[in-house]
Amino acid sequence: MPRPVRFSDAPYRRNPFDVLLEPLVYAANLTFACCLYPAWRTARVRWEPDAARLMQLFKERSQPIMCFAWHAYELNSFCAFRDFPRDIVPIPMGHDGPQSRALQQTATWFDFPVWVYRRRSQVPPKTQIINFLKAERPVIGVFVDSGGPDGQIRPGFLEVARAAEALLIPMTWHAKPALVLRSPGRRFCFPAPFARVQAYYGLPINGVSATPDSCRDALQELEGRIDGPTGIAGS
Repeated sequence: MPRPVRFSDAPYRRNPFDVLLEPLVYAANLTFACCLYPAWRTARVRWEPDAARLMQLFKERSQPIMCFAWHAYELNSFCAFRDFPRDIVPIPMGHDGPQSRALQQTATWFDFPVWVYRRRSQVPPKTQIINFLKAERPVIGVFVDSGGPDGQIRPGFLEVARAAEALLIPMTWHAKPALVLRSPGRRFCFPAPFARVQAYYGLPINGVSATPDSCRDALQELEGRIDGPTGIAGS
């Protein structure tokens, strides 16, 4: 059975229209899951450095860890973490709006734990996330340019990392072949069946002293290891 989506326990105001969107949200999740499953089952994944070092870091952590990457590679990450133990796999994090929820159930079907913050709450989203990180010291996954445009690190990411004293791990996952959907300033990758997934991670960054430039430079250095152009804005 897939694990349920976990929601922040912060009090919030329910939007009555959310009930009407439930069928569309479920249909979106089902579509993503059906498109991703063949690649998830058949992808050949190569981690550099070796994934065992990353798993050890996750297991021995004494502080929250935020794995960060560009949003374009979100579906590639499902394949990259396929063989990780489920108790240390990064937790996808999102909000309770329809756009974010369109992938959350999909993640649980692939046995990823998902944590969701409340938007309509007197407790600000950043505070909810910080409290979660401090209380549980989890490993989470963050797409730092989510919401667009590509290649631009959102300032809230570093505010949360600083307040939670988190360790930041830059990552990228490139699938070849892949279907790439494009719109102005945005791109999104769908790994193809039997894709070769190149998974890279960089040196840990202290979240207390991290800057947008240091995080962007770390991601660009990883992008430079990928075979062929990536097309991520700012890279």
